[in-house]
Amino acid sequence: MKKCSLFVLCVLLVLVSVGSSPTEMQDAAPPPDLKPVVEGNCAFAMDLYAHLKDSDGNLFLSPYSISTAAAIAYGGAKGNTERQMSTTLHFLTDQDKFHTAMSKLRQTLAKADAGRRIELNIANGLWAQKGYDCRTTIKNRW
Repeated sequence: MKKCSLFVLCVLLVLVSVGSSPTEMQDAAPPPDLKPVVEGNCAFAMDLYAHLKDSDGNLFLSPYSISTAAAIAYGGAKGNTERQMSTTLHFLTDQDKFHTAMSKLRQTLAKADAGRRIELNIANGLWAQKGYDCRTTIKNRW
C-alpha cells in the first residue's frame, strides 16, 4: 500500500486562511505574531515526516497534536531539556511568547471551527501521578 501522511497543522492553517472573498481571507488570516509558531510547527512536521517516511507500512500522523501535547511538557522544561525541545520541535525559545502564540493559534482554529469553515476536534492532555507535586519537584531540581 502507498504510504499515507497527514500534516494536519499545515492543512488546517491553509483552510483557516482561505476564504471565498479577499475580505474573508483578510479576516481569517492568523495574527502576524503566530507566524513563527506556524512556521515552526510546519518545520517540525516536515522533519518528522522525513524521519518516518521510509518506515514500513502506512503512516498517519498529526504534527499539530504532537506539538500541542509536547507544548504542555515544554512549559515545565528548563535548562538543557528546554533547549533540546525548542530545537527539535521548532518551538520559540521565549516560553511566554511561545505559549501565548500557541493559545492564539488554538483560538484561531476554534474560531474557524465555530464558523463552520472547518471541523476540528483535538484532545490532548498530561496526567501527573496523584499526589505528585510537580511544581515543588521542578523548582527543587533547578
